[in-house]
Amino acid sequence: MKGLEKLAGVFVALVFVLNLLRALAPPLKWDSLVYHLQVPQAYLAAGKIFFYPENFYSGFPQMVEVLFTWAMAFGGASTAAVFGWTVSVLAFLGVEGFSRRLLGQGTRWLAPAVLLGGYSISQAMNWAYLELWVLLFGTLVLLALDYYLRSSQRAWLLFAGILLGFAISIKYTAGTLLVMAGVMLLVREPNPKGSKANPFGFRRWIFEMLTIGGVAAMLVLPWLLKNLILMGNPLYPLWTPGDQIDPWQQAFHSGSSPQRSLVEDLLLPFEATFFGIEGGKIEGTPEYGASLGPFLLALIPGLLLGWRSWEISQQRTLRQLLAVAACTWLLWSVAAHFADELMRPRHWFGVFGALAVLAVAGFQSASTIRFPALRLGRVLSALVFLGLVLAALNELVEFSRANPLPVVLGSQSQDDYLDQQLGWYSPAVRAVNQLPRDATVLFLWEPRTLYCQV
Repeated sequence: MKGLEKLAGVFVALVFVLNLLRALAPPLKWDSLVYHLQVPQAYLAAGKIFFYPENFYSGFPQMVEVLFTWAMAFGGASTAAVFGWTVSVLAFLGVEGFSRRLLGQGTRWLAPAVLLGGYSISQAMNWAYLELWVLLFGTLVLLALDYYLRSSQRAWLLFAGILLGFAISIKYTAGTLLVMAGVMLLVREPNPKGSKANPFGFRRWIFEMLTIGGVAAMLVLPWLLKNLILMGNPLYPLWTPGDQIDPWQQAFHSGSSPQRSLVEDLLLPFEATFFGIEGGKIEGTPEYGASLGPFLLALIPGLLLGWRSWEISQQRTLRQLLAVAACTWLLWSVAAHFADELMRPRHWFGVFGALAVLAVAGFQSASTIRFPALRLGRVLSALVFLGLVLAALNELVEFSRANPLPVVLGSQSQDDYLDQQLGWYSPAVRAVNQLPRDATVLFLWEPRTLYCQV
């Protein structure tokens, strides 16, 4: 167990360092070139936040994009990517702290390693994306609720509402965290008869939900008002079409109508794990758009094997997190039945910190089981050890393929690096940038406009 813990710590440190070096290089990832960094660049060029009809995504909540705007004002796109890397580190340290406080010191670094063993989660640290910001605030929402349930101090309830408001101000689908919070509060342990800690019963639950939801709504409201004032639709570009967007655009971005059976919906977490590929898909399967790694799916069921090994207080919190996981499964299945886009795991990263804690608990639970001729803990440790070694090798291969050190150290120009990594796109945009300054450029099939200066 100690060897596995040391390997997990080394693996987490390796991923942090390699992704920092990649974040220092010019950004490459699709969504960052389309809007996460491109919209802030447009705001800086204009000297203000404005209605940006040419970019479909400019109407989404923009807490992170505004912070990226601030970061880019100091040092460009790479500064924003490093800022995103810093927030990602905080997210994984938060998951580690949650796991250590609940489960003990023995496997403290295994929780972030479980998440970083998934290619999409680890690589997102250098992409200047939003998902790991949602992972941070989602983890903190559930952690604040855990403190509230242990102490009954209402300050933690208000704190949970603030954190939820931040999460929704990053991504609308983080609003499902309010449902997770409600489930976590519902499955709390009843207080003994005569206790004054919970005198209102169901009415208290309603009060708690209104408190969390109300505080969160106040923080999300500015983004809705911005859309209403600038675009005439508080949920632009969703909900209703208008002068600047039509139903065809909305239908294109929401994806085709799903053709899923009930069995496929119920098996969604398994399918997304087995068939999900970052940036691709397996023929005959949906495009899940993420590689999650094996640990979450493989380790969480171990909780069923050694449940009695946990203390009563630990069982209480684990039961609440299991209820959150079951609620996530249900919501994910229902949402995927009605919208293709909502099949993608990146919309549900807010609860992945809790899933990582459950995975570590499952690993520890299963490790307590001993058969006459087999110590299950040693077998599981060997498998997780092998999985982390393979994940570390994959990180090194990806880093070698990107080869960011020359451009970071100044021995390679940014243009050469972009040519090497982005292919035809980079010289094409460079040619566009040589047009006269008063030229107007219309991008018909290429939405990545970060490096276009005309």
